[in-house]
Amino acid sequence: MTNLAELARGFRSAYLDHATLTAQLEAWRDAYPTLVQLTSLAKTPEGRDLWLLTIGADPDRVRPTAWVDGNMHASELAGSSVALAIAEDVLRAHVEPSALALPAPIVERVRATRFFILPRMSPDGAECVLKSGRYVRSVPRDDRRDRGAMRWRDGDVDGDGLALVMRQVDPTGDYVAASAAHPELLTTRELDDAGPYYRVYPEGTIENWDGFRVPAWSYVGDNPVDLNRNFPWSWSPAHEQLGAGAFPTSEPESRAVVEFAAAHPEIYAWLNLHCFGGVFIRPLGHAPDSKIDVDDLGLWKLVERFATEDTGYPVVSGYEEFLYAPDQPLHGDLSDFAYHQRGAVAYVVELWDLFKRLDLPRPKRFVDYYTHLTRADLEKLATWDQAHNQGRIVRPWKKVQHPQLGEVEVGGVDPRFGIWNPPPELRVL
Repeated sequence: MTNLAELARGFRSAYLDHATLTAQLEAWRDAYPTLVQLTSLAKTPEGRDLWLLTIGADPDRVRPTAWVDGNMHASELAGSSVALAIAEDVLRAHVEPSALALPAPIVERVRATRFFILPRMSPDGAECVLKSGRYVRSVPRDDRRDRGAMRWRDGDVDGDGLALVMRQVDPTGDYVAASAAHPELLTTRELDDAGPYYRVYPEGTIENWDGFRVPAWSYVGDNPVDLNRNFPWSWSPAHEQLGAGAFPTSEPESRAVVEFAAAHPEIYAWLNLHCFGGVFIRPLGHAPDSKIDVDDLGLWKLVERFATEDTGYPVVSGYEEFLYAPDQPLHGDLSDFAYHQRGAVAYVVELWDLFKRLDLPRPKRFVDYYTHLTRADLEKLATWDQAHNQGRIVRPWKKVQHPQLGEVEVGGVDPRFGIWNPPPELRVL
C-alpha cells in the first residue's frame, strides 16, 4: 500500500492552488477507497468544486462525526493547509498508527470517529488571492445592482501581477512613515509628525469615477459578501451587518454547508479554521458567559484545557473578548450556526500566533491586538519579517502614473505571507 508521505502534495510547506488541492484529495481517495470518500458539495460560480472529504472506516456508516473547515475567508490560506494536515493525521491513525506520538486510547478514539473535512470553503476567493495578491474577503464577485456608485476596484496598476497598496502625497493625508528605519510601513498621523503625509488606497482603479471625489476604501468594496456573515443564525441585513449578503445563505458556498449540515445531525464537533492570531474563540457571540447553558459551559471548559495544553493558544469568549465594538455582536457567523442550530461543540480557531512571535503584551481583550499596533510594534514586525520571513511583508514603494489620480506609489506591504498566513515553510503555527 502507498504510504502517506508518497501521496503528499506539499501542503505542509506551501499554499496549494485549487488544482493541486484537488489532486491531493483525489490521491487520498484513490489510495484508500475504504476509508476516504470525496464529494463535491457544490460548484462555485467560477466552476470550482467545493470538495468535502469523508474519512473513517466504513465511511457511509452514521456515527458521531467531527467537522473541520478552512479558508472561508479567501486570504486565510493556512486554514486549508491545517485542514489537510488534520485529514492526513486522521488517515495516519488508520494506516500508520505507530507514526503518531499519541496514547493508544486517543488513536482508537480518532479511528472510531468519522470526519467531514472541507479544506477550502472559498476556492474562487483563495485562487484570486494566490494568483493576484488582491484582497478578497470571501468570494470575488459583486452582484449588487447599485453599480452606478463609485467604488474601488482592486487591480494591478504597476504591472507586477499583484494588487497591493497605493499611497499618494497629500498635505491632508492621514498617514506617515512609521519610522526612518522602515519608511515602507505607514502609521496614522499624529499632531507632531512632520510629514510627508499620505492618503492610502488599495491598488486599483475607481469604478464610476466622477473625476473629482475619491471614495473611501472598504474591505468589501468590490467583493461585498463575507461568508462568515451569511449563515442563518442571527443573520442581519447588510445595512446592519457589513458583508451579510442579500439573505441568509445567499451564496452557494454557505448554502451548501448549511444543507449538508442539516442532513447530518450526527455532527457533534465543529472546527472553523481562520487566520490570524493564535487563539480559540467559542460561543456565545451575542451574550456573556453568564447566559450559557451550565452543562455546555462545563464541557467547553474541559475541552479548552486540552486545547491550550496542546497548542499554547488561549481560549476566549466571542462576546467578551472578540467583539470589535462593545455590545455590538457580529451576525450570521458560522460558529453560532454550528452551536445554536446544529448543537455542535463549535470553535473558531485563529491560526498563526504572530502576536506571540513579535512578543507583544497581551491586551485585556484579545481582539485589541488587531486595532492597537504601535509604531514600536510595527518596528518589531519589520525586524521579524527580515529575520524570519525572507522579507515577504515589507515591500519598497515604486512611483507609477495612475490613470485617474496621477503620480502615486505602489507597494508597501504584502500581507499574504507573514501576516494573514504564516511563512509557508513554518511547521508550527
